[in-house]
Amino acid sequence: MKKILEIAIGIVLLITLIVFGYLKYTEPNETNITNKTNKTNETNETIRVADKNGLEIVPIKDKNTIDQIKKIVDSIKYINEDLNMGSKNDDYTIWLENKNSQNRVFNLSIWDNNNNSSMVIFNPATFKYGYINGIEKETLKSILNKYIRNDG
Repeated sequence: MKKILEIAIGIVLLITLIVFGYLKYTEPNETNITNKTNKTNETNETIRVADKNGLEIVPIKDKNTIDQIKKIVDSIKYINEDLNMGSKNDDYTIWLENKNSQNRVFNLSIWDNNNNSSMVIFNPATFKYGYINGIEKETLKSILNKYIRNDG
């Protein structure tokens, strides 16, 4: 009888340790709360934005922002003609990386024609360019300026 009682006490102690360990592990703390909120917006993709000098490169990891940029990029109607931008450097360079791929998904050079209503988007992989204007231009410019300031 004493042996059964010792086994029963051992089982109760083991169950107690498991329950308290589980409660401690799942206890809401700053790390768990942060991870939970980020998981809803988690993605395997990162867009990197470089300034016109190429000195600053900033990652964009927010899924909603990445989706907005991808939607704009997908809407571009590319033209297969020569593009003469003179010696003007691009205002931004952006590229999309995916954790599951070694290659960039896309790589684009962007010029903001301040005196024009459009932005020029150049794809160096295909040597084609296209224009965006209106709400797409303003949205993309706003997103890029949030991450990179091209002052001068």
